[in-house]
Amino acid sequence: MRITKHNKEMAIAKINGHDFQKDGDLELDKFKSKRSNSQNDLYWAMLKEIGDYCGYSEEELHDMFRFKYLSEKKTVVGSEIYAIKSTTSLNVDEFKNYIQDIQRFAIELGFHFDKSREAAL
Repeated sequence: MRITKHNKEMAIAKINGHDFQKDGDLELDKFKSKRSNSQNDLYWAMLKEIGDYCGYSEEELHDMFRFKYLSEKKTVVGSEIYAIKSTTSLNVDEFKNYIQDIQRFAIELGFHFDKSREAAL
């Protein structure tokens, strides 16, 4: 539940009614804005342009970049796995950094963004 000035009293009532013995602890984190729609549009346009340049689909590049930049090696039940974050879980600043990582990667491949895209970056 996202707590705002408009629903603060309801949130307090929910916390007061929470059965900590039965349901466990609650965790409260500061809300951070998720990536913006314009960031998302830019991201998928970039993937299309880079994909056209190197011969891969946007979905293939999306999976590859998520693995490359958003994965973390973990041990689960004695086995090493890669946990890969969803781009939808990134906040505005995290998504900006992710896009910048992809831009650097593309430039190292020899890809050049068109001038109108560079202005948006």
